[in-house]
Amino acid sequence: MAPNSNAPSTLAPQEAVNLIVAQEAPEPFVEIFFHPRLDYVGLRSRWGLFEADQWVPINRTQHQFVDSSNTTFALEDPTLSREHLELRWSPRAHSFEVRKLKDDSLPIWLAPLSSPLEEQPLHADQPTRVPPDTLLRIGNRVLLHLAVGVRDDALADSTGRMIGRSPQLLALRKDLNNIAEAAPQTNVMIVGETGVGKEVVARSLHQLTAGTRPFVGVNMAESPQLVESALFGHKRGAFSGATNDRDGAFVTAEMGCVFLDEIADLPLDAQAKLLRALQDKEFRPVGSDRVRPLKARILSATSKNIDEPQSFRSDLKYRLSTLAVTVPPLRARKSDLPLLFVHLLRAAAEDSDATSVWFNDTYTDVRLSARHLSQLLEYDWPGNVRELFNAVIALNVHKDPNRVLSGLLRAVPVSAAIAPGVSADLARDHGLPGLLTRFEWRLDDLSRHLGLSRKALENRARREGLWPPSRETFVELLRADGWSVEALHQRTGLSKFTLNKWAEEHGLKKAADYSHAELRTALAAAGDLAAAANSLQLTARAFEMRLRAAPNDET
Repeated sequence: MAPNSNAPSTLAPQEAVNLIVAQEAPEPFVEIFFHPRLDYVGLRSRWGLFEADQWVPINRTQHQFVDSSNTTFALEDPTLSREHLELRWSPRAHSFEVRKLKDDSLPIWLAPLSSPLEEQPLHADQPTRVPPDTLLRIGNRVLLHLAVGVRDDALADSTGRMIGRSPQLLALRKDLNNIAEAAPQTNVMIVGETGVGKEVVARSLHQLTAGTRPFVGVNMAESPQLVESALFGHKRGAFSGATNDRDGAFVTAEMGCVFLDEIADLPLDAQAKLLRALQDKEFRPVGSDRVRPLKARILSATSKNIDEPQSFRSDLKYRLSTLAVTVPPLRARKSDLPLLFVHLLRAAAEDSDATSVWFNDTYTDVRLSARHLSQLLEYDWPGNVRELFNAVIALNVHKDPNRVLSGLLRAVPVSAAIAPGVSADLARDHGLPGLLTRFEWRLDDLSRHLGLSRKALENRARREGLWPPSRETFVELLRADGWSVEALHQRTGLSKFTLNKWAEEHGLKKAADYSHAELRTALAAAGDLAAAANSLQLTARAFEMRLRAAPNDET
């Protein structure tokens, strides 16, 4: 995206200011953070959808979402009803109102983006006011982000490298575009924690300014001799092991860019020689008498404080950081995580032929859930994007989100034992029933939280009359996963044998238990297949398959 491409040079100063204000006026919007069709992640509601104090329906059929090409989409998930919920924006209160329309539709939870697992249920016909940056989870199938922001439909910067649309990332993109336009040859230092993607930023800036010219990266943590050789090159015989002439980065990147990674680790001896090269705009290869011109631009990066005395020369710092940009950590731009996660998942899946597992056009075999995405958002990612990518690789290897996330994330501190170490926790959550609800029957996670084995936790639940769960509790668990035993198994880790046994004990019918006439009656009453299946506590797929087979069974 070219900077200021929409601002004609003939505008008067005040007109230009007014244009910028108009373009950047924040608006309320809804963004899809999770959907069974992962391609829907990142879709935003149509701009201008929320007129002041007007209720907006969000359901299965309303085309309220739009992509960057202005193609409109509905949520379409068959477990959602056609009258599920409504949202309203109040400019005076600068907040959203959320209203659930039917008590028997999928449960809805609200949580702040800063604490995604601290969820509160939304009850039917009780409008609830929430601030921007609130998450709205519909069952385990859909996660929405209620937000306010500027209009920017691009999922990435113009180079396609920097994924996300958070205010922090948009500000960074703007800085890079300004540098590319006003100071394309200036040395820039890129500052940020380990794993935030400093080299990605460097490559984006290079592409904006130098296009296809060479980009050469050099690791500054090597020994002085190796660093000097990597930068300046060397002549054969200049030192032990120099069996051939070598052109350094300053030669191979001529008219392009040299990227000095982790510049704070550059040894002091090498700092003096680098400073001389930058001052004089020329350098001498190791073991050579010939002076060569320095024509490359220098981009450097560091995750450390280079202002500490005696660790880095201040004169070199000023040469390298004519301009400086800071890359925000992932925890500071959590709203980018869903887009970034799906982008990394797609890239890794394509490399491992796992694309069909995660990206399918149907609702079958969807192993990720909205709850998994909430867990990803809860974690602070100290290793930033690099750690997120490692988690994505683990997902493609194991294809089991519960296993990967349980080893990575901790929603609550781990206690040493159930008594007395978690007595306050049990009291706060009204005993074990409250904890089971809070952990949504993910027994592996809860057993770790309580410091118990899985078997000990099950035995305690039996003693308290919680195993098996009540019919009401079990129905709510199934409802949250669209009546799918497979989805509930994937989310909780409870075996399918156990779940099917509980369904039988509670008298829940399977699709095969319904006659063709009962199916047709439900379909006529509900008006569509998904709603009819929901009314009979069946998945849409099971309902449809039974409907097709029933006439043959009953003849």
